[in-house]
Order: sequence, then structure tokens, then C-alpha cells
Amino acid sequence: MLFRSPTKVPRIALRPVTVALVAGVVVGFAQAAPMLHLPILFEHIQGMPPLLAVAAIAPFVIALLLAGPVSGLLLTRYRPRTLIGGGVIAVGLANLVLWLALSPEMPYLVAVLPFALIGSGFVIATTVRTAVIFANMPSRMPSMAAAFNEASIGVGARLGVVVATVVTMQVALNAFARPTAGGLIAARPGEMSGTDRKSTRLNSSHT
Repeated sequence: MLFRSPTKVPRIALRPVTVALVAGVVVGFAQAAPMLHLPILFEHIQGMPPLLAVAAIAPFVIALLLAGPVSGLLLTRYRPRTLIGGGVIAVGLANLVLWLALSPEMPYLVAVLPFALIGSGFVIATTVRTAVIFANMPSRMPSMAAAFNEASIGVGARLGVVVATVVTMQVALNAFARPTAGGLIAARPGEMSGTDRKSTRLNSSHT
């Protein structure tokens, strides 16, 4: 009588995988919010042309390209935990600087270094955490490792978009509803609303 040997249940190293997944959510969140809303600030508040407002995030893209090969070299010298933590800290510090400097008159040069920090920190943390996830998942389950890896970044990025949008809208609504001496916020001297401009054009055409 033949007996089939019991199948071994694949084991996942929960601690390193959990840390890598949490780091993915954090960096996904922290890079999505500024990359979505700062081009809007540049275009609609500071008056940049649309193409130039998008091109303003070039330091982020350049840092992405340069930090990729560097992260592989760093992994041979430093522990994965150190690199993941350093990448998360770099992205967090960049977001903090942008938050402190954020205003309608913020000079573009103030955002250059934070953009570069977000790009490099994101790539280093993401590259190393991907290696950690695949190294601590069963070798016969690469699709599950890839799914975990992608899901953590995706969840973080979507949370960043939603939370940043809600906060931005709430701040804008509070600003528009702020009472003034004459009720709601009035137009500044020398400014006309769209309705007033249309009425002026109609009156001038009739005369």
C-alpha cells in the first residue's frame, strides 16, 4: 500500500513581509498626494502653462531614474531595514517641507529638492521592499508575492489621492465660507466676477 507524503504548507515570514507592506502603503500615500496637487497649484494658482506645470515635477522623474540603479548597490552594503526606513524618512521629510512652504506664492525652487527626495526615497524604499517580499514568500508562489507588492503601493497611492483631495476641498470650502464684514468673501478691489464681466460686455454692446 502506497502512502502519499503530507504536503508541506508554505510558510510566509510574516514580520518582514508585514513591514514591507506597511512601508509600501506609506510611500505610496506620501508620493501620490504632492504629485497630484502641486501641478494643479502651479497651473491654476500661480498661472503656469499646463505643459510647464506638468514638467515642473521633472526633479521627481529624474530622481526616479537615478535612484533605481543606486538602490541595488546600496542593498549590497546596508541592511534592507535601514534602506526601507531611510526611503520612508526621505519621502516624509520632503512632504513636511512642502507642507510648511505651501502657499499661493510658493517659489518653484522651494519644491525642487523635495521633489527629488520624494523620487529617490520612493524608489529606494520600493526596490528594497520588493526584494524583501519576494525573499520571504514561498518560492513557488511568485504571483502572490507580486500581488502583495503591487497592492500595498496601489492602496497607499489611492488613499493619498482621496485624502489629499478631501482635505484640499475642505480647506477651499472653509476659505469661501469665511465671513467678512459684508457677509461672504467679496471680490478684491479691481476684480470682477464672471457674471459682472458678462453684464458689462452686454451693456457696452447695447450702447
